[in-house]
Amino acid sequence: MTSLVHHITIHCADPYRLAQFWAEVLDGSLAEDVLPGDPKPW
Repeated sequence: MTSLVHHITIHCADPYRLAQFWAEVLDGSLAEDVLPGDPKPW
């Protein structure tokens, strides 16, 4: 059986900054609707 991880959730003080960091590390990008201070879960 094969497994594939789609999402990982990490609780942190500044999720937007953490998302920017990982997007850069993984050579990716954030979705256009992801904004700093947005209370909705990503």
